[in-house]
Amino acid sequence: MKITDRHIKFAKLTLEGKLRAPEIAAHCGISERQGRNWKKDPEIEQLIGAFADEAIRDAKRLLTRYAKRAAQVLVKLLETRQIQEGEVIRQEFVYEPEVVRKAARDILRLANISVESKEQTSPTICIIRENISCSDIEKRALRTAKRARSIERRAIGN
Repeated sequence: MKITDRHIKFAKLTLEGKLRAPEIAAHCGISERQGRNWKKDPEIEQLIGAFADEAIRDAKRLLTRYAKRAAQVLVKLLETRQIQEGEVIRQEFVYEPEVVRKAARDILRLANISVESKEQTSPTICIIRENISCSDIEKRALRTAKRARSIERRAIGN
């Protein structure tokens, strides 16, 4: 069978999944029965598969384009601030502890670092300078964030 513009339109609308079969047939100027027959046709199935593959490639390109920005946002979520209380200077996370934990886990997972800790992270903010214990995940996340910032600074400097 020779693939026509109607076949291409039919394949794209079918893949989109927004319209029901009768609506797709009407948009393509064919009967519902012909639409059902086209769906069963191996060439149309192949055409739909090709459009699906193209959509996946486009999505991967888009995700790849924004991967660096997404990593920077994750690292930003691990930022800390210094708080001075009398003579004691302590450092705490800027964002809510649950947001920090999730960002830390995501960074570690994306860096292929195993995060299998039975220890539960405490709901309190991790204070670094006073040596109050942090969970392993939080400590590893801070080290990962420092490494990421260091790599980013070197990349900007070059």
